Formats: sequence, structure tokens, C-alpha cells
Amino acid sequence: MTQNHNSFSSQAGLETGVERTWKTQTQLWEKLKPLSREMRPKPTIAENRLWQMLRNKQVKSYR
Repeated sequence: MTQNHNSFSSQAGLETGVERTWKTQTQLWEKLKPLSREMRPKPTIAENRLWQMLRNKQVKSYR
């Protein structure tokens, strides 16, 4: 039996009253989590631009 690990919970469905949860296999999660922590302080150019636009409310005034 494969174990799952709750890796992310989205509030995107709050307007419909449904909360979505993604589940990842434990083995995969153990590999991805350190990688995500390593990459977090080094965003790509596109990620950096996206966050810059979001901070300045240039994307449909979402933040």
C-alpha cells in the first residue's frame, strides 16, 4: 500500500465552499521537499517578474 502525504492545500475553491488538497506519494515528497527549499531563495527570472507584478497589483489587481 502506498502512503500519501498532504503536500498542499488550496483555498481556490472557497467561493464554492470546496477546499482542494493535493496528495503526493511519501517517497516523492521526500525528494521534492528539499529541492523546493533549495530553490525557494533562487527564483527564476519569470518567477521573480511574476511576484514583482503581483506585489505591484499589475495582474487583475490580485495580490
